[in-house]
Amino acid sequence: VQPLCAEQTFLHSHVGRGNRGSTADELANLPEFSIFDWSEVETYCEQRHVAAADPEKAGKWWHHGPHSEETELAFRRRAVRLKKWLGQLALQRAQLKLLLVSHGGIMQTAFGYHPNPPNCGFRVYDVEPGGSAQHVATGNWVVTDSLAEPAFAVHAVVRQPQKVSGQICYRLELAVGL
Repeated sequence: VQPLCAEQTFLHSHVGRGNRGSTADELANLPEFSIFDWSEVETYCEQRHVAAADPEKAGKWWHHGPHSEETELAFRRRAVRLKKWLGQLALQRAQLKLLLVSHGGIMQTAFGYHPNPPNCGFRVYDVEPGGSAQHVATGNWVVTDSLAEPAFAVHAVVRQPQKVSGQICYRLELAVGL
């Protein structure tokens, strides 16, 4: 289970409107989901600092970071990371065949699937280790954003309870040189 292939979390999305899903712990405890390995979700939450601003968010992978929703640019970067992750899997496992189940938004953004993918729609791609993808049926290469990772990331902005010299103070948690 890989959170990178989740739908976008823009404010107007189902996620942005409150349809938040279940944590990996909640899903792992359901018999019908016991066959899945949820460790990648836990690692993802730690790496993306999901609970940095609010410990109540621990395990809530759909935040994709310490903020409740993604920007369009952050979503596009996640789509690029997904393709790179898929490409790296091929290096780890020879002759890998993979079924990726995801929402339409990530298919549009990562693989140029236009117009909107229909329910249960599918396409076949060859993905290279660097994230380049080729649509097998047409032979066309997917045009990919060459988005660089940001120079820094804001993991938390937390308002402090006490003012200092009458000023509101915030605790910031940043990562520099990602």
